[in-house]
Amino acid sequence: LLYTGVASSAQEAMLHFAHARGQPLRTPSQRRYVGYVAEALCRSPVPRPCPIRVPEPPVVLAAVEVHAPPPHMRLAVHVAQLLPPHKPLVARAFDVVQGRAAVGHVLCGDVMLCGSEVVRGSPLVFRASFHTMFVQAPGRLVLSRAEIDGGITGGFYDARFGPDFSLVLVFEDTSAFFRARL
Repeated sequence: LLYTGVASSAQEAMLHFAHARGQPLRTPSQRRYVGYVAEALCRSPVPRPCPIRVPEPPVVLAAVEVHAPPPHMRLAVHVAQLLPPHKPLVARAFDVVQGRAAVGHVLCGDVMLCGSEVVRGSPLVFRASFHTMFVQAPGRLVLSRAEIDGGITGGFYDARFGPDFSLVLVFEDTSAFFRARL
């Protein structure tokens, strides 16, 4: 809708989609990606209708900070690099220790973070997706409870997590990251 000019803003595109579909986009990550398309179209010097090619700059996800998790809940954060065509490459799980999971991975393109309780057979508790093109490195991406997806679909609704729950993704400069390892 944005690309063809039917909608002139991300909000207008989501309203048009909700009206046509009969329901709005379900997850905060879906809404975040509509915003990414709007931003990419504003950045793109190429006039439409040429296809958009989104560059995928690498970033280093240094850590994930978990703010205000439920007391006595052990969490693990799983980092998945999504490779085309929709084949996730799961880097691995990182235990959250004292509110922080040290990651230290180079990521590029679409990334999904998943959180689960560290309990045998524990289901997915939350997830969030982002694209590296829209991340400042070095920098931080703060995802409030309202910007985090639920376990499978929909918004984040787990009552064990209070209104102050958030994820802070800490990004490091890629050149500094590689220089430190030489």
